[in-house]
Amino acid sequence: MITRRNFLKTAALTALATESYSQTSNFQTQKSKPTESKYKVSEEDVKKFWEDYETYKINKPPITENNDDKPYQTLTFQGFELWKYKSKGPSVLISPARGTPSDLEKKFAENLAKNNYQPIIMNIPSSENMIETLVASITSPEDATHLGGMFNMYWDQTLRNYFQAINYTKENISEQTAILGASMGGIIALSLMGLEKEINSSTPKINAGISLMGGGNFPKIIATSTLDEIKNLRDPILDKIKKDKTWLEEQLQGQIKFDPENLTHRINGERLFLTIAGNDTCIPTGKDIKQLIPNLSKKNTWSMNGYNHKLAYTTVLAKKERIINFLDETLT
Repeated sequence: MITRRNFLKTAALTALATESYSQTSNFQTQKSKPTESKYKVSEEDVKKFWEDYETYKINKPPITENNDDKPYQTLTFQGFELWKYKSKGPSVLISPARGTPSDLEKKFAENLAKNNYQPIIMNIPSSENMIETLVASITSPEDATHLGGMFNMYWDQTLRNYFQAINYTKENISEQTAILGASMGGIIALSLMGLEKEINSSTPKINAGISLMGGGNFPKIIATSTLDEIKNLRDPILDKIKKDKTWLEEQLQGQIKFDPENLTHRINGERLFLTIAGNDTCIPTGKDIKQLIPNLSKKNTWSMNGYNHKLAYTTVLAKKERIINFLDETLT
């Protein structure tokens, strides 16, 4: 959800953001007993997800292209690609903000490769316009009661594709595998961590997670996001059917099953690095998501109070060593 043009536009603010980090960012103290989402996912729902995964997974091996002119191999699966960089070390699967990798995801990959990690970028174009597709389907107030079913179809398949990529990575590249994502990619990272087969498993599918300006919940994002791709489609539709954003958010609450907010109680906070921008209107959070994740440490919670989505992204890129330090300490 961050374009190269927007990145360049805000890059000049990096020095200011970095300089003011100690004043405007602080580690928030966790409540001793986290609250829970009203719509938290049940263990039966998780079991059904994995049954569907086994039903729909594709067992064919990928087609590999070496790409002599690029720093990565392309592994083509049915429905997505993996861009496997030519380096060695624990794997870090990078989840793009818009389905198709941008220069920003490539920057993360290049930095990881320089620090003895094996970056692998997911290329999954089908997930690029999930929210826009959902909003565009609204033609009357009655449509809002069925939006969750449509979104769940796209979202569940996206998460299954990611787990297929994770399983392939662990079996063929590195047993130690982390997930890293920013913006929409950060939402995917949180949802994947929340869908582990067993809570706090000693052999997790995801050994570490990094969610940058991801947060949740989807109803609030869909109804209130200031991203042009969403609001320029949503607002005229709401005007046409004579409804407002509050109405849309209320209609969607509880409809999207594997919303990251509904999975927070299953996330192992000890293996998560979480960045939240305090003034993020692009990917707003429904609640203070930090308080919903058990055992999330202050050390690995980066709260940038007063930062918007773009400025927070730029700051994270300027301080990539924090991500490397987390991976060094978490992946064994």
